[in-house]
Amino acid sequence: MDGYHFDHDQFQRREINAEFATPNTWQTVEADAGMLQRDVDYINGHFDSLHLTPKFTKGVPYHPYHPKQYIHDQIDAVIASRQARPERLHTIKVCVDCIDDTDFVNHLLHAAGNGVWVQIQVDWRKMTLTNSPNYVRLKRSGVELLGVFCNPKHHKIEVAPDMHNKFIIFGDRHAILGSFNITFDRWGSNWESGMTFQSKGFCRLLDNIFQSIRGGVIQKYWVDPLSHFNLLYTYGRQALSNGKYYRPHQAILAEVQRAQRSIKMSLFLIGEMTVNTKIA
Repeated sequence: MDGYHFDHDQFQRREINAEFATPNTWQTVEADAGMLQRDVDYINGHFDSLHLTPKFTKGVPYHPYHPKQYIHDQIDAVIASRQARPERLHTIKVCVDCIDDTDFVNHLLHAAGNGVWVQIQVDWRKMTLTNSPNYVRLKRSGVELLGVFCNPKHHKIEVAPDMHNKFIIFGDRHAILGSFNITFDRWGSNWESGMTFQSKGFCRLLDNIFQSIRGGVIQKYWVDPLSHFNLLYTYGRQALSNGKYYRPHQAILAEVQRAQRSIKMSLFLIGEMTVNTKIA
């Protein structure tokens, strides 16, 4: 079908045959819901197991909390793991709105050339409308590069939204989540926030989101509304013991209600800025 066919409400009839057909090797991957449940329960009881390191800085790469050095170090670490144990699967999974950063793309291509399975999800408009050689090089290299689009229908939505998740999973143990796109050479005066994690459980929780964007089933898990680790965004698929969904804004309100004197909340629901709020 051509584009103008979608501009009219008439029915379209097409004969489907084998002409121009090609084999479809696409396979989806679903996370283990039981494993996710055990991960959430363990993290809630062992918060230190996340090994958190904050990343909160302006566009100065030499700042110790700038994420650029961490990202390149982790890519090198995955390549080294691949060389040390080539019989295992080694992956780098990128889910970021925009990745138009030459150093980052060069490093990903280097990792792919060394046998690392590199998968990338970006906003489809950035990928198709950005006049940048970085996207072209990724596509021509054979790296899995997906353009994700959002199409919610609501009368209050005035502009088309972007795919706005922002995280990277390095192997099965390290991950970074933040407010920033991978466009470090264009960072300006905005403060950008983020957090790094060293936790297999947390990487599995992020992979649940990654695989669902890729086409798999988003697995839900049960949460205790009084626990401390309920703000990981999973498209509202977290559930209470009564079966109802436990959504991010409910987790925020529960934390506000539980506070006695003051609270500080770090919100990384969709990779946006840290919000500190105090309640008397």
